[in-house]
Amino acid sequence: MPDPNAIGPRLRSVAATYRSAIDRGLRQRGLTLSQYQVLAAIGEDGLASNADLARAMSITPQSAHELLLVLVGRELVERPEGAGPGRAGVIRLTRAGRRALASADARVAAIDARITDTLGEGPARRLLEMLALAESALER
Repeated sequence: MPDPNAIGPRLRSVAATYRSAIDRGLRQRGLTLSQYQVLAAIGEDGLASNADLARAMSITPQSAHELLLVLVGRELVERPEGAGPGRAGVIRLTRAGRRALASADARVAAIDARITDTLGEGPARRLLEMLALAESALER
């Protein structure tokens, strides 16, 4: 029987609950988590290629291409005209894409704020520090 005080199961449970809350929040904004991650990756750099997105998200180029097709179809991303040779895969957020990203970012921030509000500022900061230490211990 697993130890009820073991860290791993609690981390998995918290991660699953957090992901579920994020999924619900993004669905209310008309996005999946993967679509949000694509918008965020493009938004951070202003421009990104299909291959860059695939690497950033640790998915296949085909999966990245499929995600981009959906987002292009929804007019959230576009391929600039006249990108030139070797840059045909370059994409950018449209105005609607920037609005969708900002709305989704606000929703994710609100979910994070629920945690901070529940814990309080000091304990939330300590939790972040402890999680960073745990991550560092696992990377050794």
